[in-house]
Amino acid sequence: MPRPRALLIPVAVCAAAAGVYLWSGPAPAPVEPAAAPPADAPPIPVRPDSEAPYRPYQYQLTTDQSIKVFEGRVRDDPNHLNLTHLGGLYVRKARESGDHSGYDRADAAFRRALDVLPNHGPARVGLALVTTARHKFADGLKLAEVVYRDDPAALDALAVIVDARLELGDYDGAERAVRELEAKAAKPAPPGVRVLAARLAELRGDPGRAIDLLQQAADAQTPGSDLKESQAWYRMRLGELLLSVGRLDEAAARFEAALRDHPDYPAALGLLARVRAAQGRDADAIELCEKAARITPEVATLALAGDLRMKRGEVGVAGLFYGAVEQADADPVGSRDLVLYYCDHDKKLPRALELAEAEAKARRDVYTCDSLAWALLRNGRLADAERVAADALRLGTKDALLLYHAGAIALAAGKPEQASALFERALAANPHFSDRYAADARRHLADAAARPGRR
Repeated sequence: MPRPRALLIPVAVCAAAAGVYLWSGPAPAPVEPAAAPPADAPPIPVRPDSEAPYRPYQYQLTTDQSIKVFEGRVRDDPNHLNLTHLGGLYVRKARESGDHSGYDRADAAFRRALDVLPNHGPARVGLALVTTARHKFADGLKLAEVVYRDDPAALDALAVIVDARLELGDYDGAERAVRELEAKAAKPAPPGVRVLAARLAELRGDPGRAIDLLQQAADAQTPGSDLKESQAWYRMRLGELLLSVGRLDEAAARFEAALRDHPDYPAALGLLARVRAAQGRDADAIELCEKAARITPEVATLALAGDLRMKRGEVGVAGLFYGAVEQADADPVGSRDLVLYYCDHDKKLPRALELAEAEAKARRDVYTCDSLAWALLRNGRLADAERVAADALRLGTKDALLLYHAGAIALAAGKPEQASALFERALAANPHFSDRYAADARRHLADAAARPGRR
């Protein structure tokens, strides 16, 4: 399973609709309507003597079109509002496409806005958000905390604080911030608040509650209130969580819905490819991987494409995908998937450990700890691997790959009963988490059950 991305929640998802505002504050004149009419509202005629219905939402601009509009506005009038709104659109585009260069453009736009008006709150929040998106979590946290200290009503800054603390592994601090956000936000809780609460529930081992909260968030983000690409984010995220608990058909339905709204959504394409692979539909999975890779060559998707090609005996083609994975090492942004790739394919193990240790210096979330533990094991540092694997499980997260890794480390340490318990938990969490490792866990459990004296 791929690791959950830095969420950046609907701060990024909603950026184009209202600059980087979450729930309040004046915004520059929007390119698209701010809210949809009720679903059952009768269409409004174009004019009194016309029978043709008036459907303004068919004229919503895409993110790319909106960017062009605001780039033109900035050329003509580079005021702080236009620059902030443009920065928000660049964030949205980066989120939709997976192309991190959009965050660089957003950073520049927010900084220009602050040159014009140094204390412009939305641009300061945007800069904090972009800093976090570029995996500078501690720096992003500091920026957001300053904004929130200056303006306790800046809930968008508080949302960035939550996200940064989650990524840094400060789960208690993140939970306090979520509770504060829930207390201050409108009632019922907006979609962004529910997304953050869902992430905490998932990490603390309650995926059922997380799924319920994400479904509520998706339902609350009503069609027409935002661009279809943003609707796709909610469906993708819900599908990702359903996939993590092995509910393949439901996950596929969410990814397909996301792709109807956003056909070139690389995250949804890559995740749907994982579902198809788990369902034994390798040809479909390969097609999806390759489409996603043409849009944005993400490490996890490229590695899956290589593995699927190798499974079919297409060694040369697989090698091309593996080579593309290793090219990402030139500028690794968030190196977890690269660490896992090296470890799982028995390649460049010292480099895997170097990357994992470097990331662990900046953040201690459970997924960073897991990647580091796996790299330590593969480099023969068993005692350190055991210690770090325990840290990866500190919240009780029901992530099958985390549990499997901890079990494999326990087995290597000569603790077969502990390993069996962890393998059982991994398979219970998601029996489809990995063809290779799920089969390995089942094999170990079958061997253990067959040993003499086993009850």
